[in-house]
Amino acid sequence: MGNNGENVTKRLANLETRYAELAVKISGLADMQEIQHQRLLRLETAVRDLHAKPLTKWVNRWFPRVS
Repeated sequence: MGNNGENVTKRLANLETRYAELAVKISGLADMQEIQHQRLLRLETAVRDLHAKPLTKWVNRWFPRVS
């Protein structure tokens, strides 16, 4: 009967270790997602700023849109 108790204890320890490893991975993925989100926001801001500059008028003059 003692053997069963040891097996249960070992399995529980393995599950706790796997749970901790998964928690670290999930946390890392959340961090990566936040970094990507911040990059996207910066890119959107840069594009908006670019469109607001006189360069847009110059580009439109030299490369008019075809209707």
